[in-house]
Amino acid sequence: MTGPDGGQAAAHAEIRRQHRFLQDWFAGTLPRTAEAFAPFAASTPPDFTFIDTSAARTSRPELLRQVESAHGAVPGLVIEVSEVSLIAAAGPLVIAGFTEVHVTADARTTRLVTAVLRHDPAAPGGLAWLHLHETAR
Repeated sequence: MTGPDGGQAAAHAEIRRQHRFLQDWFAGTLPRTAEAFAPFAASTPPDFTFIDTSAARTSRPELLRQVESAHGAVPGLVIEVSEVSLIAAAGPLVIAGFTEVHVTADARTTRLVTAVLRHDPAAPGGLAWLHLHETAR
């Protein structure tokens, strides 16, 4: 189910897809419409959890509310994703690590990220996000 590379190519593509959305949403270059936001919401199942760089745990409903309300909050934001690596893959699950850098006019912040993904043909990029954990660097 994960393919000959263990799912690394699919994970890499999905991580980049999701972060392009976040960059464009926070920068305000996407329209603030339900249609533009829907793929982001559809990529996370109801039990999705997120742990941010302050170690706060956020549920899916709260994360969706926070992201939706932050439309256009960071004009000019650039999100760089690099060092995507496959940590593990078994059955439909893929665990990936990557470095994420947020660049604004005033700051450059780096975080190390671990994502737990599940192959799901119904998800916009073919992978559903089950868990995301960020650590400030």
